Amino acid sequence: MTSVMRVGFVSPTPTGTNFPRMPRSATHLRGDGWYGWQWQVGDTRSRLRQNMAVVSGALLAGPKLVVTDVDSTLIVQEVIEELAAAAGTRTQVANITAAAMAGKLDFAHSLALRVATLQGVPVTVFENVLARIRLRTGARELIDNVHRCGAHFGVVSGGFIEVVTPLAAQLGIDYVRANRLEIKDGFLTGRTVGKIVTGEVKEEALRTWAGTELDRSVAIGDGANDLPMLNAAGLGIGFCPKPVVAKNADAVLDWPNLGAAWGMICPTSYGKCASSSPNLHKN
Repeated sequence: MTSVMRVGFVSPTPTGTNFPRMPRSATHLRGDGWYGWQWQVGDTRSRLRQNMAVVSGALLAGPKLVVTDVDSTLIVQEVIEELAAAAGTRTQVANITAAAMAGKLDFAHSLALRVATLQGVPVTVFENVLARIRLRTGARELIDNVHRCGAHFGVVSGGFIEVVTPLAAQLGIDYVRANRLEIKDGFLTGRTVGKIVTGEVKEEALRTWAGTELDRSVAIGDGANDLPMLNAAGLGIGFCPKPVVAKNADAVLDWPNLGAAWGMICPTSYGKCASSSPNLHKN
């Protein structure tokens, strides 16, 4: 007996030369700056393309939990690089970040190297960085759609709780896990406090929040330290991913509109869950 699966394909344009062959019965979706199509298949032996995901099993009814990375996924910037700008070490930190996200450096070691450069920066930097944060296009749309369908939204970050927590509160995000910087007399010491949020800790957070419904979870991220949670989730989506992530994720969204991920994962009752207007949600 053939199991039923659903294919979700998304694009920044309504037509294109790289579109897959799809049945006339495909459901047409539309969001803020993206277009999508869904259809049922009996197997996926044909090679999947970019911006296409296969949903099967319990996830066909829609996700119960969506978890994303923060830096370069939910937001445009890398928070530690914004902090490093205040210390005059931005270039140095950016180079270390790039190597870590490509999987060329152990994440915990790379974080220690980067955080050490922040020694002596005043805590007022957090407010300044938060004011400069730019949400990824479609971030609010994805969060709203997840909540509209009765699911929860979480973020896991190798960045810092001092910036991520107030950002999450502004967006109505349900769960947060991030690193904490050590502070003494109003200045950063160049060290972190507590357990480092490595890739394995990101997976641990996903599993804890999903509980018994891990198969109805979706994880989205761009870097090598996101792979453990992408592999553990019911569906793992690489978002504008580094090559190592593109190679190993279940699906890849290769242009920077996070809202388009909903076109890959939303349940069949899309019209009841998502915005009916492509201009409803603005970042």
